Amino acid sequence: MKKHCVGILFWCILTTIVCAQTPTKYVSVVKLPDGEPILRLEYPCEIHQKTSLEVRILHNETKENLSQTKPLYFEHDWLKLYDARGIQVQDELAHCFLSDDSDYVSRRMELFDPDAELTFLGWRNRFEKRESIVRVVMENPRIDKEETTLVYPDASRCCVGVPPSKEAPSNAVAYGYELIGTDFDAPCDLVVWLLRGKGVLVQEVVRWPGRKVAAPSKTKSVADKKKKNTKKSND
Repeated sequence: MKKHCVGILFWCILTTIVCAQTPTKYVSVVKLPDGEPILRLEYPCEIHQKTSLEVRILHNETKENLSQTKPLYFEHDWLKLYDARGIQVQDELAHCFLSDDSDYVSRRMELFDPDAELTFLGWRNRFEKRESIVRVVMENPRIDKEETTLVYPDASRCCVGVPPSKEAPSNAVAYGYELIGTDFDAPCDLVVWLLRGKGVLVQEVVRWPGRKVAAPSKTKSVADKKKKNTKKSND
């Protein structure tokens, strides 16, 4: 009996050590039935209210020194900023949130401090939910290249899983995010941050497979064929 108890105790300690050494992965890329990839987050955002998600493409130069790559902290640091027209960032974002559910909204803004170009997008996504994204493009002087960051101001907005309950405690809450822009057509590495204020809840690097982009048609247009036939008849 004593040996049995010691064995159980040893197993518990070993399991604890292994679990402690194995980091939990919250971010992954999954493909939908039509083959299109989305970013998937498995994290209980409902526990940490007011969480936001930031996604950035990693250049080779930033991969080498990832410790110097920081999130924008958009929800904490950018909402009170104004552009040259006197329009505040949070007002443009609110317009995307509060527009009619079926409306597609696209608004642009340029900031000078920091020097950045912002595009606010609001639409009904493929999960039939209203989504708002801020696309931030700014120069990274450390690598002398532009970087694109997608900001999802409300990370819990696109829940695609079923929260755990007493009846089904094993359910996992999952959130799905479409990555908007031609930057994400090609395979690349992404750094993903789940933020709450200035706190980083999750930081992970994932491989993005890219999207299926239709190849340009090799079939000549009707107008081209007409020109060719006209040329032949004139000859």
